[in-house]
Amino acid sequence: PTVVLMFGDHQANDSVVKPIYNLNGADYTTHIYTSVKNSQDRYTTPYVLWANYDIDEEKMPEHLSLNYLASHLLSALGLPLTGYQHWQSGLFEKFPVIDAGCIAENTADGINYHSFEKIGFDEIALFNRIEYNFIFGKKNRVSGFFSLK
Repeated sequence: PTVVLMFGDHQANDSVVKPIYNLNGADYTTHIYTSVKNSQDRYTTPYVLWANYDIDEEKMPEHLSLNYLASHLLSALGLPLTGYQHWQSGLFEKFPVIDAGCIAENTADGINYHSFEKIGFDEIALFNRIEYNFIFGKKNRVSGFFSLK
């Protein structure tokens, strides 16, 4: 059995993109910074999942940030998840996108985009602490949460 997951990187930085906008008669600053959503669009990249056997592709959502990609892939393949990945699944339901520029929140009205400067979600503060524990918490890392037992 073979599974291939391919995904791209975000668009080029401002020094590359700005001249392209200008050459095409578009106002870069007005378009990009009009809304958090417009700014976020620069970080949107496609991904392709292929398997040489049947998998539950419906578990792979169209909109998600890279921090969720491994959890969704493992889930779609029916593989076990760590405690952290299970926790991420719940976080994903409320915040399908968490990246360096913004957070996308699922609401009754659809997805709302928030810049990091204007939010105060307790779940995001917890996410930051958990990520810090995983990456830098050498002395106090909760190892069992991040690995399969």
